[in-house]
Amino acid sequence: MTPTTSQDTRQRLIEAAIFTFAEKGFEGAGIREIARRAKANSALVQYYVESKEGLYLAAMEYFFTQCPTTVPTLPPPPAPDAPHAQVEAARSLRRYIRAFLDDLFLKHEVIGHTKEMNTAAHLFWIREIHEREPVPERMALMRQYLRPYSDYMRACLLALCPHLDQEALFLAGSSLIAQILYFHRDRAIITLLRGKPYGPADIESLSRHIATFSFRGLGLPEDLGA
Repeated sequence: MTPTTSQDTRQRLIEAAIFTFAEKGFEGAGIREIARRAKANSALVQYYVESKEGLYLAAMEYFFTQCPTTVPTLPPPPAPDAPHAQVEAARSLRRYIRAFLDDLFLKHEVIGHTKEMNTAAHLFWIREIHEREPVPERMALMRQYLRPYSDYMRACLLALCPHLDQEALFLAGSSLIAQILYFHRDRAIITLLRGKPYGPADIESLSRHIATFSFRGLGLPEDLGA
């Protein structure tokens, strides 16, 4: 096969895997079913990715690499002992919240360029987070792509609240990230309770709300860095 044909076949297998894993989970999905969906020979799975687990990892990596991210490109937060560290860290945190929401609501939808693929990728991710026992190879892959988000947020909190110990930092960061993810991940629940989900048009107001709520929770002025 020419490289173009080879890449096209691998791409079809990965996209078919995302749909199938999203519908049936890892245990319920079969190599033959995925290959049939991709209009490819099942033997090609071993050629490209060696196993079902390899195909799953390839699908996870595709999920991450098809979503351009803004957060890793933000200016770094200040060091805790830098001049005006708290104010500058507050500004960095506000930028972080906005960029994270942009990544979720705008760039997350790049995957597959179709509504069906976006939905499948979303379900794939939800299944991986909530239904599977941790698998070292998958955890390593997720850590590689998610670490810039957690590291940036932690650096902001260190400069904002240098008195917090490691556990308090983790809890504060977890609460902040949970707020951001909720408005995108749990759109069905939000629709049920609110009548409609939040979307790209709400990014600015959500950014302000999350920042204000978080600063209050940290015992900081709600307009800090505004």
